[in-house]
Amino acid sequence: MINRNNLLHGKPQLLGSSAAWLSATQADWTAAIMKLLHETLSGHRIEFNEPEGELARFFELVRRSANDPSFTENDLIALIYSADNPLLSPGVVPGRGMVTKETLQHPVYRVLQDLLVRKHVQERGSDVAAMAARHTLTMAQAADQLGVHVSAIQQAIKAQRLASWVKNGRHYLSPSAVAAFKLSRRGPPPKGSRAK
Repeated sequence: MINRNNLLHGKPQLLGSSAAWLSATQADWTAAIMKLLHETLSGHRIEFNEPEGELARFFELVRRSANDPSFTENDLIALIYSADNPLLSPGVVPGRGMVTKETLQHPVYRVLQDLLVRKHVQERGSDVAAMAARHTLTMAQAADQLGVHVSAIQQAIKAQRLASWVKNGRHYLSPSAVAAFKLSRRGPPPKGSRAK
């Protein structure tokens, strides 16, 4: 269980290998008690409330399974998309859950997805440095290439419509992902462009 006393003294506590309690100051320790922080393989930080009840049990099961070398990527996929996942809606296929818009936006689901990516990398022996190296464009370069403002790229990353890799606190994008990306043309045109 969680040693809440460590939070009072600003000591982060690890949950598994990739999530940690946020350090807390005296003023905000009560809010931090229920917050966890997970850093994805690509360097993104996901802050989320400590799961409770059925979700807490399922989250712990997935976390343990992801760290178990005998549990395969396919086993983890079957578990995450099973009817046992409380984040999923009952699906059309018996024994399977259905991902909804709400599921996609839930931070715990994003953590589960990262655990699945890590299992994939572990099983395949993928070179994480090579994966990171493919992300070479800054947000400004991606915006220039797409003819949009940098804020449009930031919004696309935040909405998980465009993947990025965080290196030294900065987002980098894959040139191929940027080339394939289609932004909606809502809002004013970028400065210097003509309205169509």
